Amino acid sequence: MRINQTGVGVEIASDRAIADLERAEQFQRQENWDAAIACYRRALTHTGDPGEIYPHLAAVYLDAGQYPEAIATCQQALKRDPNRAELYHTLAIALDALDRPDAATRAYDRALDAWQQALQLPLRGTGGDRAFKLGNALLASGRLDAAICAYQRAIALQPQSAEAHSNLGIAWLQAGRGDRAVAALRRARALQPQSAGIAYNLAKALDAQLRRGDASADPHLSRQRFEALLDAVKLAPEFAEAHEMLLGTVISPQPQSASFSLLREIAAAYLRLCPPSWRSLALVGSVSVHLYSGTIPEAQAQLGELETEIYQNLGRLPDRFIRNLYSQVLFCLPHLRDDRGANSRLATFMGDRVRGVLDRQLQEPVATAKRANARPAPLKIGCLSAHFRRHSVGWCSRDVLRALSRICPDLYLYSSQAVAGDDLTREFQQFAAKFYQPSRRGEAVIAEIFDEMRRDRLDILIDLDSSTVSVHPEILYRRPAPICLSWLGFDAPYLDDRHYFLADWHTHPAGAERDYPEKLLRMPACFMAVGGFEARGFAESRPWGDRLVYLCVAPGKKLDRALVDAQIQILKQVPHSILLHKGQGDLEIIQEAYGEGCDRHRVERDRVQFLPQTETEEAHRAIYKTVDVLLDSYPYNGGTHNLEALYFELPVVTRVGEQFLSRMAYSFLKTLGIEAGISPTWEDYIDWGIKLGSDRELRAEIRQKLRRSRQPETLSPLWNPEKFARDLYEMLFKIAR
Repeated sequence: MRINQTGVGVEIASDRAIADLERAEQFQRQENWDAAIACYRRALTHTGDPGEIYPHLAAVYLDAGQYPEAIATCQQALKRDPNRAELYHTLAIALDALDRPDAATRAYDRALDAWQQALQLPLRGTGGDRAFKLGNALLASGRLDAAICAYQRAIALQPQSAEAHSNLGIAWLQAGRGDRAVAALRRARALQPQSAGIAYNLAKALDAQLRRGDASADPHLSRQRFEALLDAVKLAPEFAEAHEMLLGTVISPQPQSASFSLLREIAAAYLRLCPPSWRSLALVGSVSVHLYSGTIPEAQAQLGELETEIYQNLGRLPDRFIRNLYSQVLFCLPHLRDDRGANSRLATFMGDRVRGVLDRQLQEPVATAKRANARPAPLKIGCLSAHFRRHSVGWCSRDVLRALSRICPDLYLYSSQAVAGDDLTREFQQFAAKFYQPSRRGEAVIAEIFDEMRRDRLDILIDLDSSTVSVHPEILYRRPAPICLSWLGFDAPYLDDRHYFLADWHTHPAGAERDYPEKLLRMPACFMAVGGFEARGFAESRPWGDRLVYLCVAPGKKLDRALVDAQIQILKQVPHSILLHKGQGDLEIIQEAYGEGCDRHRVERDRVQFLPQTETEEAHRAIYKTVDVLLDSYPYNGGTHNLEALYFELPVVTRVGEQFLSRMAYSFLKTLGIEAGISPTWEDYIDWGIKLGSDRELRAEIRQKLRRSRQPETLSPLWNPEKFARDLYEMLFKIAR
């Protein structure tokens, strides 16, 4: 069994030796053992101090199965350094492989003695107990290779020790070897099936394999992970870490590691067995899974119970779960219910509770950043997002932020997660005065980004993602700039009455202030603007010939069944028309939803066709030039998709609701001066769908109007990011002063 020794420092004066060692380590990673051995042996000839090379060479011999050579190398090295623990360990493994158990045992014991001496640990006990305790000490000190050796020795002496197998699994997991961790923890579970801790550790090891893409070795890993977590919760109902991991894996599945049907099954099982104090977590997990799947009726049916549970029992949860619940509930609400008042009450209630959590967490209030009175214009503006890349937020913010950078030279962009980036990221980096990416991960980025913003002495902070990125609300709540506002990526975070939310009079008519703790800032035209979109791969002819073609671009989470029913009724009234649907989710569920609608209204099922995903956004946009009418989603409108459709001169039918996210397309159309397609009710939606599908001249008139809206002399504010940036800057300047 190989113990990784890569990365041990080798202090060698010879440049040739260093080059040989670098190549040797590269060959090791490629598992090219012969080449690695040759490089290490060559390095030995170029240095006067081979003591640090021998352990590497011995380990490679071991990997290559050349056990006599591994033994000889260890013995030669131990003459120079008789207390080198890892050499004894490699020697023991090689001796074991050659069936020399007595000599292997002596080598294992020498390795343990050397590690214990190095740690200066006064451990009591003998045999397996001593090795186990030493393993725990080594694991706690971060010496993973040594801990693995100690646990392996403990297991050799006490094969039925579930604790030794479990801790060996933890050590393997921390060493990045998920496969070996899973094997050790499965053995531990077999020995002690009633241990919730072992079940939880097994789930963590399985999760690590799934995230590393190791699922191909066993297609059942995802189910095994969930079953281990469910067992942990069943065995220890108040096991907070198990609840947290179970919820996280249900609502944020790796696409390649879990099917939607499995997620729904696990969410239902969690709901059945969770104790009353954790029921809100199980409910939000179930609602989320149904939402992402596209089983919207089930999600809507459970929303009421979740809402009641939150109002009655939210305070029973630990603080960190309140924060998790807040982000997920705020995300689900606008997808499932268009009731601005009810949604606002629940979001505000949860925002109040999160504010209490953050106050307790911060302990001492963070001093509010203040603008230096003597600082001349222009303002220093920061923007926070996890999506300065190919993402809806990236596409819809790029042009405005570029224009803003021309007005405001001190435009700083802060990415809330370190990403490799893409061509869009590079555009942001080029026009920003500063593009900051954090070095830390998880919640550690909160303090890092906040401190960076405070050092930069921002006047304004614009958050582009709101509650959809879990760390953003806390960064905003700490108030790293005197003026903080949310814009674009989602609704307001419902968290702080000192902050602002950027909207317009179409999305937020008079009186909407009552439903927000944040102050509303309304743009004079639309709440956003773009300069345009690129498309590639237009078809020379329409694949569907002369048929009237409707398009709906909506993932499963936006596919309300009333929407499906309305679209099928439109098809029924427009002969020979077809509907193209494109969107992620459980494809079987989505297809059956449309199929049932067709059966109900006696429309042939093949009049609804389902498009595959495209590799790039540019390829996706080519579809707009080959269809006739876009049928928008509700209660969560399409943002980017509606903008793209209108830019490519496609008439849009949209159902207008109460909440911000069901009024986006309405705002776009009103800004463009187009009334056709605006539908306050489902009856209007159906009527407009039929009218636009049946009236070629009306479609041509709308296309002409959309074409004129992009001309310089008649440029609409929707396509004028320069004007938007000027209006925004003037508004922010007035507030700052």
